[in-house]
Parts: sequence; C-alpha cells; structure tokens
Amino acid sequence: MEHFRHILLWPLQLVPTGKEPIARHWQKLGPPWHHLEDKFPSDCRLFQERHYREFVSFLPHVQHFLYGEAHQREAGRGYGVSPIHVVRRDDVKAARVTLGEGGPTIEFDVVHIDLYFFHDLDVALLGVELAADRLPLATAQDLMFRIGRTFPSGWDDQGRPLHCLTRMEWLGAGSVVLAASDFEDRDRYVTAVCRNRSARVAAHWNFLLAPMVPHHSEVAGALRYRHLEDYRIPGMGFLALPDPSTITRTDYVRLGLNTGPGHANELPYSDAYLAHFENEYCHDRFYDPGRGGASGMRLTCSGWGLTMVTGVSPASVDPERGLLGEFRHRYFQLFLIARFHKAALLMMADRLAVSVNALDITDRRSVGRFAQDMRLSMERDSCASTTATGSTKPRTRRSRARFSRCSRASSARSVSTRTSGSLWGRCRPISTASRCGGNHGSFSNSPSSRSASWWARSPQPCWA
Repeated sequence: MEHFRHILLWPLQLVPTGKEPIARHWQKLGPPWHHLEDKFPSDCRLFQERHYREFVSFLPHVQHFLYGEAHQREAGRGYGVSPIHVVRRDDVKAARVTLGEGGPTIEFDVVHIDLYFFHDLDVALLGVELAADRLPLATAQDLMFRIGRTFPSGWDDQGRPLHCLTRMEWLGAGSVVLAASDFEDRDRYVTAVCRNRSARVAAHWNFLLAPMVPHHSEVAGALRYRHLEDYRIPGMGFLALPDPSTITRTDYVRLGLNTGPGHANELPYSDAYLAHFENEYCHDRFYDPGRGGASGMRLTCSGWGLTMVTGVSPASVDPERGLLGEFRHRYFQLFLIARFHKAALLMMADRLAVSVNALDITDRRSVGRFAQDMRLSMERDSCASTTATGSTKPRTRRSRARFSRCSRASSARSVSTRTSGSLWGRCRPISTASRCGGNHGSFSNSPSSRSASWWARSPQPCWA
C-alpha cells in the first residue's frame, strides 16, 4: 500500500456548569489549544482552491451550517456565522505505535489534532488525522482495528489488553515523548470502574484532551466530559494501492466492518450474516474490479466509520485535486455531520433519562424542575435539529425571548400536571427518536456523494 490516512473522530458529551446562559465551551480552553480561524480569510488571495471545491460540493442549507454567511440578508435575519468552532493544538508532531510484543514499531505523521465545538450545545468531537506511507495491507487493517481504543475491553490470562496496541506514544518536536498509553495497567482501569462506575480513559488520550478532564475526575479542568459511545472511536480510512483489484472480498469485509486482519480465505462472520454485504455496506458507483489497476474507487460504510480504497494515480493521491483531497475535506465534512447528529441525539437521550429519573410526580417542586428541564431540553434539541439542517437559530435577545416563549408553551402542554396519563405519554412529544425521520441524504451537489444515503447502509436505527 503506497499511502494510508486514518482520521479518528471521537464524540464527547460536555458537562454544563449551569452558570452561562449560552454555552461557549471553546472559549474555556487555553494553551496548547488555539482557536482556528475559518477557511475564508479577509484576503481573498489566500483562499485555497481545495476549500472552494469543498464549499461548492454541498447544497446551500449544508453550506450555511458548515460555513455560515458573510453578510446578513436583513438585520437579524441572516444565517450569520457558522455554529461550528474549531480549536487546534500543534505541539504533537508524530505518533509511534507498537502493534504487538516483539512486533514492528510504526511512526505516523500527525496532520491535525482538532476539537470541534457547536454553538450552545454540550457536544464536542476530537479529530485526529494520521498519515503513513508504504504499509502492508494487513498492518493497515490491524492499525484501524486497534488504534482508536480509548480503554481496553479486557485482558487475557497473561495480563495483555485485548484488541489494543501494545504501546502508543505521542511525539513532540525532536521526537520527544509527550505521552504514552497505559493499557497494561489493569488495576487502575478496574479500580476506576469500581469506584466511579465509569471507564477510565487511556493516558495518551487523556493527554490529548487536556485541560479537559473526565466528569468524575478529582483534577480541576477547564471542561468536563462524558463518554457517548463505546471504547472504539469512529474513524475514516484512506488506502491507496497500486492495484486495488488485488483486494479480496474478505479484505473489504474486514476493512468495512473494522474487524482487523485475518486469514485471506476466512470471513470474520458467517456467510448468512454477510450475504448482503455489498448492498448494505458498499458504495460501488465507480468500482469495477474487471478493470484491474484502474478498477476505480470503492467506499465502504458501517456503524464504525468509512473507508475509501483507490489506486495510486495522481487523480487518486493528489492532496489538492485528487480523491485524497476529497477524502480529507468533503467526505470528512459528511462524516462530521453524521457523527454530530448521532452525538446530539445520544446527549439529548441522556439528558431526558436524568430528568425522568429525578421526577417525583407527588412533589410539586419536582414536577416544576422537570418542566423546566424539558423546556431547556426542547430549546437545545431544537438548536441541534435546526443547525444540522442549516436552519437559523435565535441569535438576538429578542429572537431568543420569542423562541423561549414558544418553547415554554410547548413544554407546559407536554408536562402539565393537570393531565393524566403515563409518564411516557408526557415525554413522547419531545422524544429525540421522533427527530430521526426525514431524508438527510441530500447533502452534496457532487455526483459521487449526492447519494449520501450510504450513511444509512448499515442496518441499524439512526441512534444505534
């Protein structure tokens, strides 16, 4: 394999302080993080073509969400700036990983380490982009399978962590080790779960997120976060090979479902389970194995993430105009939208569960607090739903007040104590699951990604 890219995108739930009327979490982070200006500099001569190509690939409502507008159409009526705020750290230059005991050590270039925040939402996504050249296919499969583990799923009888790297190190300038993994420290992970009923994050991931700390940490931090998904960070993989037609169906199954390497003739799952793999997980508009080295690009997408397999021609590996550039920009933005949407739904589901758990219908004060929580949840949920489709959110004091009055009236109807019925009946009008419907596939103008319904090719519900 000539070139390999791996992008990890870790969704996190931020713990609100309750002190600020509008959450601007990105403003609380200091060094080594710095705010990243948008892609539209004041000097248009500095605007790069790859950003132009990325922008025009999306439909207008997605452009408004990702990039905002430069000018207001009317006073207080325009889309305004983008609700996405990005902070970046530049001190980590490389990553050094060891796959197994006695195995080879592989060094990656760290292209970017970014944190994505969203206006007035308690959600953040950590993005890490890694690059390497000339890796065996099996090694790339193993790296994608192991590198995104935030904590071990267990240990074997010799104390080795399951499905994790033997060691991973973040390197600074001059190859100085800034942080290293500690998956082998079984007692610390087990003790943390016993004490906090929450999994402990590995040391090297904890280092990347600092000064953010886990919600149960005794260390003071600028922000606190909770897990939203399991121990596998969702990711994207780009693999450029001299002859993509040499990749077998078994390899595509292992890449698409991220199962790690294995025997070339053995599928990781049963034939019955994989009978519809191509229809459910593969996007084959440009893929033709009969053309050999010119077989084209193939996308696979599952609940874990997305992989792109292509050749090594300039049209494939050119970082500005080739598929590599599209992978890092257009497809990454699609991936960001999908993971943000899922994270927002999981965050809202958690908020609703906490509110319902604290409700005592025999206590008027408890009912009042529940009604207030529902009103605030509806406001946040409406922002999450509308920003994902590029709709305008209330920005001025007057528009926020009007929005709040409407939300209060709606929540009052849904949680009124004068009506009878089950608790589920009162909560159902604002159920997050009811917001999963609709066609979210038309994100892009491009023929290669207009059928973005491959996000839904995985046979899972939208919140799974």
